[in-house]
Amino acid sequence: MVKYSKLTEEKPQYLIDIELEIEKVKSQKFAAVMNQNFELAVKLRKTERELNEKLKPIKVQWEADYLRKLTLQKAISRYGNPIPSEILKRIELELDTIKTKGSSGNFLIAQDIIQTAQDMGVIVGPGRGSSAGSVVNYCLGITAIDPVKYDLLFERFNDHFEIYIDFDVSGREKILHWVTEKYEKEIDSADNLFVTFRESSISIHFLGFEILSVIKKTLSNIKQSKEIDLDISEIPMDDAKIFELYSRGDTEGIFQFESHGMQRFLQALQPVKLEDLSALSALYRPDSMDYIPDFIDRKQGRKEIIYDFPKMGSRLKDTYGIYVYQEQIMLLSQDLAGFTPEQSNKMRIAMSKKQPDKLEELKLKFIDGATKNGFAPKEKLEKIWADWEEVSSFLFNKSHAVSYTIISYQSAYLKAHFPEEFEEA
Repeated sequence: MVKYSKLTEEKPQYLIDIELEIEKVKSQKFAAVMNQNFELAVKLRKTERELNEKLKPIKVQWEADYLRKLTLQKAISRYGNPIPSEILKRIELELDTIKTKGSSGNFLIAQDIIQTAQDMGVIVGPGRGSSAGSVVNYCLGITAIDPVKYDLLFERFNDHFEIYIDFDVSGREKILHWVTEKYEKEIDSADNLFVTFRESSISIHFLGFEILSVIKKTLSNIKQSKEIDLDISEIPMDDAKIFELYSRGDTEGIFQFESHGMQRFLQALQPVKLEDLSALSALYRPDSMDYIPDFIDRKQGRKEIIYDFPKMGSRLKDTYGIYVYQEQIMLLSQDLAGFTPEQSNKMRIAMSKKQPDKLEELKLKFIDGATKNGFAPKEKLEKIWADWEEVSSFLFNKSHAVSYTIISYQSAYLKAHFPEEFEEA
């Protein structure tokens, strides 16, 4: 049974009593086996199963209630008090989905792990993969990226609820040791960099990330040389000096942007905001690299940006009319055709997996829904759908792109403002 030491005082007594009863039966069963009283051991095993079945719905409800309480408490520090109604609505929808899947306990464990790691002085990444699409994760501090600000989607995350956490390399070992002691769990290790902690049907993955070790060492150097205790998570995200560094292509040692090819594109692009960097990193892959010159021309005003419908500009303006992310077509299907978030996610999956039967069905729904919403002619809608099918093979996960761009920006901030300390690290 997982033990939440920080949360024990929050548990109702009846839940604690059942857990203690299960532990008592386990001890009796072990004693029966040792005394070779196998008939009694079988009876006790049946009792244990019955108690676990009795405990399960109670435990799921308690975890869901506690997760909701904790999320709403922490949401105030993220979004203010009162929490805006649209944010609150999204939080409640996410919490309902998490509860329905019986996954509340995993979010509590992940929050506990990350909070403890930070208290230990371990550097934790802002997010990885699709987990940055959850407002609940952001409120709890599991991720450090506001999904509302960056148009990141929970539906992109809730297929499996896989939580990937990046730690500095030495810090990862410290937190793994703590986890095995606290939760009394065996941790499945795939290799030295990728470790999985499984609880019920959900996984929490621990990864050692070298760039976070560089950031940690740089922060230590800064404290030693300048007596500045810098919190890397609190740096301004609109620092002109950082974008000047990127624009010069002065990115040696900067995560994701240090190759010569990337340096040339940075010099041509002249990025001025985080979204420019995120989109460039997402496009800088074999299947999508051919779109980079067009992306740069549009950003520099050398090529006109034309949207099939003006409404599409709200989702495409940050990438200058170029499709870069899966989230863009998911949101556009909702804006134009009234797709639900779940339908738009099914569309994403069908397009990426090239499922013709499902695609044909979804195409008809898209054209019908968009027509009812006043978008015409049909030929333009068919063109939009064809465009989406064409680009779907290389569209990137925006949650992951933004998460890793923030790590890059953090390393660039240190290089720009503390070059000696960064170089030494």
